[in-house]
Amino acid sequence: MDADLTAGPDVSSSTDGPEGPAPGGPGSAEPPKPAPSGRNLPVAAAIGALLGGLVIATLFTVKATFLIFMGAAIAEIGRAHV
Repeated sequence: MDADLTAGPDVSSSTDGPEGPAPGGPGSAEPPKPAPSGRNLPVAAAIGALLGGLVIATLFTVKATFLIFMGAAIAEIGRAHV
């Protein structure tokens, strides 16, 4: 019943698992996948341009709608936490 408590699991730094090297790890032929950034810059730029164009269009057409947009923008800026 004398168990050897000093021997533990093998925690060597090898990345080889039962299936071989980890994808993108050392010894792998494929490059590692980039981490997702959480934002899609082309879509964000397109939406910004669309909303900006909408605001400019209302400035020259329906003044009341432009004032509503500006009131919403000012309210949003006022709520922003710096």
